[in-house]
Amino acid sequence: MDIFEVILNNKFYHDFIPSSMTMDELQSLLASAQVSPHLSTIQNYCFVVVQEEFNKEALSNSVAAGQIVRNAAIILVLLVNQQHADDDTAIVDALMATYQLVLTAIALGWGYHLLLEFDRDLVKRIVKCPDSHQVIALIPIGKPAGEGYRGQMRKMDELAFKENYGSSFGLSSRE
Repeated sequence: MDIFEVILNNKFYHDFIPSSMTMDELQSLLASAQVSPHLSTIQNYCFVVVQEEFNKEALSNSVAAGQIVRNAAIILVLLVNQQHADDDTAIVDALMATYQLVLTAIALGWGYHLLLEFDRDLVKRIVKCPDSHQVIALIPIGKPAGEGYRGQMRKMDELAFKENYGSSFGLSSRE
C-alpha cells in the first residue's frame, strides 16, 4: 500500500476483532514514532504499551466506550514530560509521532482509535506513570471490526483558500 492509499484508508474504529500483534509489528510502529521529526531539541514524549488482558480490562474502565480498549491488540498510552506539557511544541511533537505510528499501523493492516476523554488519574495509576509526566491520549490498535469512520469532511472550498480567506481554488473533494 503506498502512502496515499494509507492516508485514504485512515479511519477511526469503534471496535476491534480480538487479535495479537507480533513483536516485529510492534517494533515497526514504535520505530516509526522514534524517527518522527520534532520541533523540540529532544523528544519529550513516550509511549507505554499495554498488552496484558488484566491491564487492558483496567484501562477499559477509564473510558465510556470500554470495548474499544478491551478488544484492542495493544493500547498505547501517550505521555509527555510535565515540564513540557504546557508547551505546544511538545504536544505537537507527540502528536506528529503518534500520527506516523498510526499510519504505519494502517499500512500493516491494523486500525486504531484516538481517545482523549478518559479518567487520567486512573490511567496514571494503572501504567504507573510518574508525576513528572502527563497522560495525553490512549491509542487502542487492533484488527478493525466494521467499516470505521472519519467524521464529517468539509468541502474543499471550505477547507483551503487561495491566497486569502474565502478565495476558492476550485478543487473538488475526494470521497
